[in-house]
Amino acid sequence: FRATWLDALRNRRMAETISHFADQAQIVRLGTLMDPPTQVIVGEGMTDLYDAFSRGDAMAAQDRMAAFIHEAEKAYFRVRASMPGGSRDDA
Repeated sequence: FRATWLDALRNRRMAETISHFADQAQIVRLGTLMDPPTQVIVGEGMTDLYDAFSRGDAMAAQDRMAAFIHEAEKAYFRVRASMPGGSRDDA
């Protein structure tokens, strides 16, 4: 899926940057998606994003993605802080 999506990007620099950080993103996903509160954030975020795209509302999609990224960041630091020896400054 990722390769197909990246191939569709016109901005090759963006595609290369995303590819460069794919492993780090996978580590974050594996570390956070097992957390039930994070699962709720992801489910709601994807539902809202799908709704915006379905309506063809680019501004709503942009706003929803920004809110989703903000909530995901908070969830990441919450999960990290709950790990043994973890803190918000670990990332």
